[in-house]
Amino acid sequence: MAGRPAAPCGPRRRATDRATLGTSRLHWNRFSLCHLARRRPRAVGSRHVGASPRDRSPDVEVKGSAKVGNREGEPVVRLLMFLANRKSVAAWLGLWLFVARPHAVAQDIAAREELIDGRPFDTLVLKDPPEEFRVEPLKLQPRKPITEIAADRVFEVHLLRFPDRTYRIRGDAIARIVLFEERVLEAIRQDTEEGNFESAYRALRFLDRFSPKFPGLKEAHLATRFAEARRWAEARDWEHAWVVLLEIAKRDRGYAGAAALMATVARQLIERDLERKQDRAAYARFAAFARYYPDHPAREEMASLLKSVARSCLREAEAAAENEDWPRAFSLARRAKRLWHEPLREGDLERELWSRHPIVVVGVRQLVPSGPAEWGDWVAKRRAPLLAPQGPFRLDKTPEGWARLYRSTASGSGPVEAIERVIEEDKWEQLWSDGDVALVDRIWPWEVRAWRRKFGDRLHEYGRTSVHFLVVNPRATWLQDPLARRAIRDGIARQRIVEELTGGMEGDAVGWPSALPIPRGMSEQRPVVPRYRPEVMVAGLRRAWRAATGEESRPKLTLVRTSDPLTVRACEALRRQWELAGLGPQVIIRSLGSLPPSGEWDIAYVSWYGMEPKRDLLRILGKNSPLGFPPAEIASLLAESSSDAELSPSQVDRVVAAATTTAVLIPLWEFREFCLVHKNLAGAPQQPVSLYDGIEKWQYASKR
Repeated sequence: MAGRPAAPCGPRRRATDRATLGTSRLHWNRFSLCHLARRRPRAVGSRHVGASPRDRSPDVEVKGSAKVGNREGEPVVRLLMFLANRKSVAAWLGLWLFVARPHAVAQDIAAREELIDGRPFDTLVLKDPPEEFRVEPLKLQPRKPITEIAADRVFEVHLLRFPDRTYRIRGDAIARIVLFEERVLEAIRQDTEEGNFESAYRALRFLDRFSPKFPGLKEAHLATRFAEARRWAEARDWEHAWVVLLEIAKRDRGYAGAAALMATVARQLIERDLERKQDRAAYARFAAFARYYPDHPAREEMASLLKSVARSCLREAEAAAENEDWPRAFSLARRAKRLWHEPLREGDLERELWSRHPIVVVGVRQLVPSGPAEWGDWVAKRRAPLLAPQGPFRLDKTPEGWARLYRSTASGSGPVEAIERVIEEDKWEQLWSDGDVALVDRIWPWEVRAWRRKFGDRLHEYGRTSVHFLVVNPRATWLQDPLARRAIRDGIARQRIVEELTGGMEGDAVGWPSALPIPRGMSEQRPVVPRYRPEVMVAGLRRAWRAATGEESRPKLTLVRTSDPLTVRACEALRRQWELAGLGPQVIIRSLGSLPPSGEWDIAYVSWYGMEPKRDLLRILGKNSPLGFPPAEIASLLAESSSDAELSPSQVDRVVAAATTTAVLIPLWEFREFCLVHKNLAGAPQQPVSLYDGIEKWQYASKR
């Protein structure tokens, strides 16, 4: 091209790139940059115009155009052509609103998102001619916006297109320099104004890694969060707004407008928490606001609201105590403490109520079983020390349908009343944290790990374990053969089910497979746990079913159980193992609440807490058993007993050996049992035999 010098090549070109140039050479270097800029290809549709594939710049993002020939787009194309041919302002305005504007907005948002996804670059703008170049980030210490450029300052830059070439530019040839961080901050500002907070936070996280000390980054964090909090507040989503405002207060409690907005949100949340009786949450919000803004006028308003509700609770508690509604009185006294942690009256009302009428509320994890489930009645076990014939307590019901155990004698220490309250699974944690429940009975094996991690030494282990086994119905015709009963015994992978029920806890921390129907510490026998042999089970049961019914179909096995969650889970696991995806017997599970006649069930699942094995074995296997025992194999051994109340130790061992050898009893597993004791209750033993063990030593131990 005439008038333009040829591009340098060879040694001369390299020397030009490296040297610090004078005026004429500086003009030549600026010309080289402009020449490279003119060679930059223009993107039209999906093709480059004016450049070969070798000349295409890696920093140019080429967007593909819409395929006009696509059949799905033909109606849209025809509409656009129709609007373009109209000779009216409305037609062109409709075309712009339909195509140009949405496309421009989407392209702008996409460009901002691609900014942090590509290679970082600074922008250098020359004076004459006014050309803009993307260069690799300048080596500035520290990196901050460049407002003034000294004329004699020399910048060494590398174009993104040619990173291996070094260009040295004097400051008097540069109009301005825009750092990459400034572009990202501008994109964050635009995203924040448009409510695109996800993109804004993504860019903020990028700057935190790329240039954490860049001026304006902290202000961008605060502005984005404040805009988000205001957006949540306008939508009346107070919880999300509260979380964002807490983050602002932690970063800069003096940020303009944050205190007023946080006061509004805090008032809304406190009123909602009080309505839902989430008292700890209400006080926690007040305390957080008071910590960050102790001199704000809204602090006194919130304090007055909480105090007024707390004083009202104290008055209602005193009135309930006068009417001898002790559970309500204790509950209201505790709520007053949760609402306001500082004393509002002389003396601790809860302690005064305990001195007048000691009462404890027990959280029960299951309903009271009834009917023929007496041998597995956990409730009877935990009440046994209190409700014995000569025991100090009697049983009654509350208006809510809960169980009430009250002291029938005037003598004795400790609580005079114990109320067993059924806890719903989604409410127990709030009741526990509020102190409305002093004990939670029977923690399930799969909960032990989480509860131990959360509550530590408040989780007490019972001094006995629960033993789980199967009882075979002696009147089930097709199970008369001991080989059929042993086949059922061999079809159980005990270790696998124990791991499933304990949540994968290893060892015997919570449970372990068992070969005895009594706790392992109550017998000197140490039989081996049966090995899992599913093929033996399938063959043995099919043979017994065919011999009894003359049919070649799948055997039908009816399993009866109680309704507590542990038994339900265990029976479902047994069904999966026995059925073997259709190869094993068909298992039908029925609840013990609707126990069929003795000849219409095959196996019963027994969960037994062995407080007194000598007596309990007679209840399970004796003549008065609800399951219709004793079986013929052990009837003679029970007949040798000199007492109808209990068995001797030797008789226990012989009965257990006979029952397990003939597979009338099929041992499964053994679990440790746990209860949860609140910190406000002192005197409860670490290893109680039953829930109410040592109740005469229980004392109130509330601490502010």
